[in-house]
Amino acid sequence: MYLAQKQVYSQHPSYPSSSSSNVKKMIENFSYGLHQQIGKGFSSKVYKGQNEVTGETVAIKVIDKALLKTPLHHALLTSEIEALSTLDSQYIMKLYKVFQTQNNTYLITEFCEDGDLGSKLNKIGKFSEQQTQNIVFGLVKAYKLLKQNGIIHRDIKPANVLLSQCGTPKLADFGFATTPNSPPLLPNVNVGSPLYMSPQALKNNKYSDKSDIWAIGVSAFEILYGQVPWQATSEKELAQKMVNVPLQFPSSTKVSQECKEFLKRCLTVNENERASIEELEKHPWIKGPELAFQVNRQPTLLKQKTLEQTKEGKENSAKKLPCDSINRSAKKHTTQIIKPSGLQTKQTETSCFDIKTTSSNIEYTIMSQINFCKYLFRVINLIETSNLIRIEYLKDKLIFFALKNIMIKMYKLKDIESNPLDIIGFDKYKTSPQFQSVQIMIQSNFTKYQSYFKNIWQNLQLNKSELQIDKKFDAIFDENFTEFESFYIIFNSVLRQAIKELHKEIDRKLISDDITKTLPGELEKEVVLLDYLVTYFQLSLLILDTFNKPTEFAQKSKIEHIAEGSPVRLTFGHFLEIKNKINDLEI
Repeated sequence: MYLAQKQVYSQHPSYPSSSSSNVKKMIENFSYGLHQQIGKGFSSKVYKGQNEVTGETVAIKVIDKALLKTPLHHALLTSEIEALSTLDSQYIMKLYKVFQTQNNTYLITEFCEDGDLGSKLNKIGKFSEQQTQNIVFGLVKAYKLLKQNGIIHRDIKPANVLLSQCGTPKLADFGFATTPNSPPLLPNVNVGSPLYMSPQALKNNKYSDKSDIWAIGVSAFEILYGQVPWQATSEKELAQKMVNVPLQFPSSTKVSQECKEFLKRCLTVNENERASIEELEKHPWIKGPELAFQVNRQPTLLKQKTLEQTKEGKENSAKKLPCDSINRSAKKHTTQIIKPSGLQTKQTETSCFDIKTTSSNIEYTIMSQINFCKYLFRVINLIETSNLIRIEYLKDKLIFFALKNIMIKMYKLKDIESNPLDIIGFDKYKTSPQFQSVQIMIQSNFTKYQSYFKNIWQNLQLNKSELQIDKKFDAIFDENFTEFESFYIIFNSVLRQAIKELHKEIDRKLISDDITKTLPGELEKEVVLLDYLVTYFQLSLLILDTFNKPTEFAQKSKIEHIAEGSPVRLTFGHFLEIKNKINDLEI
């Protein structure tokens, strides 16, 4: 029999609450409302809470001691607390405090805004190979720390991997973990989720550190392919298939040979032959230079040794984001993108793709990403010349956000041959003459933008400590170019601030009842920038609405026209149009 009464939960705010009460509870300086329940287990409930001193959002797990019926349940809870208290890594859910009362045990942990990986998989089906690398990299790092401390997780699976706002994977739910101090019989109690259990654990209740490596392999397979490697109608059949049916890779998803070799090494039936942590760390699929910036808060081309030296303060800042302060309310406005008021569309330029000149929806989708980057680069140039954005470091943040957004898109396009946009019919398109021209264009743009980013990145290091005071900004202040929804959510709060500041300063200087009157020259570029920022705000919301649907983004944004618009002399009437747009978007 498997131990079914596990204390499991997902740190996702959309989890249905089981209570309608708004009663607020206090545990020392931590508070939570009974209406803020985000998960539950057989003996526990988990709430979204707050540190009343720092304002930090946390998760509070309340364990009812009366429901811990057996010594085994008490031993599992003790091991869970010991494991979380021992481990300190950006890839493992952080335990802040443990409180004991007569009736309850309270575990105060970090709160992960983006929920758990299992829920993400249920929603989108599967991840790209590059995204999977990022997640598995984090799991390997987490596993290494477990092994160094003699801890076996025994239930690694996507549902037990939380995602921070900046997309960092965090191994969570140590309710089945064993430590060097666990009771002798605990390691042999049959626990876990059968689909992710090694053959040894499933058949003979034998757990070891190699059991976790097997679970990492199954999880990686599922993240890539949207299914586990072996499926069966019973545990007995599953165990037989694991041993007797060779690992097979679905042909519907193209992955690299290195990736397949990594999975094979994790899913080797013989424990003695299964990969070790040393082998996994050195594996080319994990060790690739482009992976470093995807999950670690370090520069792109840093060597593996540098990645091992992540500073404590950087880890903590990523864990202490005030996740609940992010405003998602404006998503309802993303159905239509309005071209900036002071732009005229130029149809003569060949560098910008126009849907009328081709019947290829595939090329249209690809070019929409390129044109989006082109538009952002124009936004950056305008920001750099602005004199009215006076809030300290706000210009720096805007420039970094926009430039990082460009690099997020360009790194995805750089691997265009592997169809990172998941476009239907792409294999046939790759054989066309147009594809080679698109590749050349992508490489040219990538080189230009990468060089510019490196210069900006180096300059920003001069004010690094001041910029890092803003914890939300610090969460994305790195060279991680994986595209996560949280990037746009965080950025939108900065965009709102910039739009409000610029709008206020322009409004203060402009007084006129004549809507046909031309704007003063010294303010014209500021109004153009405001116009561009509002359109960027709309585009970022549209990206959230069409996330992982690039063709839909291309069709709704009509970015090819926005990217090639040329500024014209603006009037007070144009400024009033922009003001109305700001009001409509509730910025």
